[in-house]
Amino acid sequence: MLQTLPDLLEEFCRRLTSGTFDAYLPRPIPHDLDAFVQTIVRSYQESEADEQALIACLPDQGASILLGFAERQAALAVRTKRPSALAEAAVAVGLAAAARDNDREGMLVMPVVWHAAALLGVHQQHLFRSAAGKVAGPGSRALSAFVERKPEDQTLECMGYREGSDKDGFRFVRTW
Repeated sequence: MLQTLPDLLEEFCRRLTSGTFDAYLPRPIPHDLDAFVQTIVRSYQESEADEQALIACLPDQGASILLGFAERQAALAVRTKRPSALAEAAVAVGLAAAARDNDREGMLVMPVVWHAAALLGVHQQHLFRSAAGKVAGPGSRALSAFVERKPEDQTLECMGYREGSDKDGFRFVRTW
């Protein structure tokens, strides 16, 4: 059984290379792959700083999967009316920014988590600030910067999303 963050990240890279995560985003919510990514997010939060630094070794595809996970968790939170999924979604966005040392793509997904929080009555600023405290460097800065954006720059629409659904329920839909 994988227990340490380094082991999980190594397995994640193997799964990325093997194509396990191909077409991850449109898969049914929830999916077994969500549980694996969730384990990485949780392990990161429980790890020491030297192990957390390994997140920077993830390939770009790994960062994209973290963002996909965040989008999927936000939809799951709304479907199940369980705000607890939002905390991991916000941390996953921060981890993606930390992995890439860039928040550009993550900025596109942040409104999804922000909007899901609003739908569930969760204090958005608190959610993002709490996640920022759990993620190092660029991830923390990216989450904190989103809180400071103008309200019109935090909407689903400005980043190319809308509310929608699939056969299983609520889902965010990309318009770009």
